[in-house]
Amino acid sequence: VRSSAASDVYKRQAKDTAANPALLITTPSKGSRSLVDYSLENLQIVHGVTCEVSHVDGSKEEGKFSLIRCISDDPTVHDHFLRGLESIIVAIGAHPTATTISLGIGKLVELFRLMHQQSRKSVQGLWAELLLIADATDSEALGRAWHATFMDMYDFNAGSQRVEVKSAAGRHRLHHFALAQVTPPYGTDVIVASVLVERASSGPSVFDLAKEVRARLSGTPELLGRVDQIVAEATGDGWRSAAQTRFDKHAARQSIAFYHVADVPRIETALPAHVSDVHFRADLDSVLEADRMDMAKTNGLFAAVLPVG
Repeated sequence: VRSSAASDVYKRQAKDTAANPALLITTPSKGSRSLVDYSLENLQIVHGVTCEVSHVDGSKEEGKFSLIRCISDDPTVHDHFLRGLESIIVAIGAHPTATTISLGIGKLVELFRLMHQQSRKSVQGLWAELLLIADATDSEALGRAWHATFMDMYDFNAGSQRVEVKSAAGRHRLHHFALAQVTPPYGTDVIVASVLVERASSGPSVFDLAKEVRARLSGTPELLGRVDQIVAEATGDGWRSAAQTRFDKHAARQSIAFYHVADVPRIETALPAHVSDVHFRADLDSVLEADRMDMAKTNGLFAAVLPVG
């Protein structure tokens, strides 16, 4: 194994003899028997492996390690693996124990399993949500309120305040709504964040924006793994397409507009008996935008979601 970078004396990012990326973690003497090996399609994890490590300065060392390596020669899978390593390194901490190693590996294994499950959200919709978090006045507040599950009615839920993100390709704010979204529970306020997106080959992908979000949340390690989990679950087996789909960030930033859900055009007549789960498309181009100064005064989710500057 050739060490390409060292996090610290306990963790080493490396490449194996086939030039595939890997992570070596010094196997702890206590509790190592409880560590579980894994062999997945693109991921191999073996504990207690005796490795000879060649460092870039020419020196060598030998020791017992937990070997976590990507076993695909596909560069896009390598990128996916390296993104996942960020979460595992945070979870393992500065001084790895059997418990923290097991926790970190569990997160990485889950990310790779999600690569083969059906995607839960459109790339465009996920991209718009990540843009809002990355540019928000309080990214941490949005990170904590983001998707408890993908069955939630709203994208961000902070109790009495909720934010629903809608995106549209082009220049018209034609958005799809569920009737239930525009008739929120009593005592709750909902803001609709509208984002117009345009494809751009030089723009960021969802994974690029996720990296920006992670940078904004670097002071809250507990949220970093949550971001990775949501992105992996949302993209699912469409992660390759998600990595290649890019949008114009500047144009999208300029397009962001906020609306009170009460002002969204909707069906006003009572639904017939036995009719439910009604969806419709609403045009927000002529709807009055919410006052950003009023949103800023709430000191809650509505203030947090406002873009910096």
